[in-house]
Amino acid sequence: VVESKDLKKTIPPKLMDLATLSATLAPRGFSAAEVQTTYQKMYQDEILSYPRTEDKNITFEQFKEMLPLVDKIANIVGIPTEKLTVRKARPSHVKNSGSHGANRPGRKIPISIKSLEKYGRAAVPIYTMLAKNFLSMFAEDYEYEHQKGYLKEYPSFKGIANIPKKMGWKEIFQQDKEDELVESELGL
Repeated sequence: VVESKDLKKTIPPKLMDLATLSATLAPRGFSAAEVQTTYQKMYQDEILSYPRTEDKNITFEQFKEMLPLVDKIANIVGIPTEKLTVRKARPSHVKNSGSHGANRPGRKIPISIKSLEKYGRAAVPIYTMLAKNFLSMFAEDYEYEHQKGYLKEYPSFKGIANIPKKMGWKEIFQQDKEDELVESELGL
């Protein structure tokens, strides 16, 4: 028995700091030291922003600086630019607070994703993760129908289902294991 159906949406996730990036790449066999060392090399060549920041947002000035580079970054990591329709600053991601701004691609765009291999085996995963995380804020919100219900014969057994309606930023970036789950289109 379906008790309720609500249309909901979520905004893109916050931008990553170095600890989150390292933790996300650890299951793929990259140590925190390797991520930090590789990131530092890429930062020195302006491929990535300043690594040792705890900022989760960027400033308006940084947003304006990065906006003309969005399509180039998307092309490097294989994201169709037509999925990046939100070209205004999201208040959740762009604020005039912080100093260095969250980790993100730098001002210099690599020639290709393969060209990053010269920085080490972690370079491509680092750049790809940060680029997709950054690009997700230019995608539409994720929209879904949230259903709540229970079993008719056993009403104390309750369940929920989220039915995707518009994938939005989830087509660009998924960080958490729960994001990798295939959501049912059938609902309860």
